[in-house]
Amino acid sequence: MLRSLVGSEMCIRDRVSTQSTGVRWIDMTAGLVQEWWPRKIPRRHAPDSPFFQEGNADRDHWIKLAQCEETGGHDPSWYCCHDPDCDRVFTTPSAADQHYRCRHLHACHVCRWPFACERLLRLHLLERHDSFFQTMAAQAPMWECLVESCTSVSWCRDSRNSHLHTVHRFPKDF
Repeated sequence: MLRSLVGSEMCIRDRVSTQSTGVRWIDMTAGLVQEWWPRKIPRRHAPDSPFFQEGNADRDHWIKLAQCEETGGHDPSWYCCHDPDCDRVFTTPSAADQHYRCRHLHACHVCRWPFACERLLRLHLLERHDSFFQTMAAQAPMWECLVESCTSVSWCRDSRNSHLHTVHRFPKDF
């Protein structure tokens, strides 16, 4: 029910949809019927236009994630990655779990580069994305060895790489 003031009288209108293409207003006090029909506006782009391609891809991705959530990820035919930026689908839960652990568990939030463990991710964030690190590295040795059990700290990346090659036998192209 809609109430509106027309002139000095209060009109009570009831909105009734007709055929899902227009709206019919029935004025209860005066017994008048008013209809409003939307004007047809031509489309700028066809439904299969490249203009809609990105939106359609996003829609498909969110539909896939919603279907995964509805089934709890236990659909026997496929398992999807739950990272919002990943569209990978797997046939077994172990494959999906392995993918998540390898690609998303310890990934840099800035450059999306995956790392094997939390320590390597922390070193990467310090060395590559922390502007204060370069200032501190000029005053004290800051470049930690990549091997977790080693406590060696170097003054620069080249000396750390040399340490990795000689002490830990890392390959020369590392």
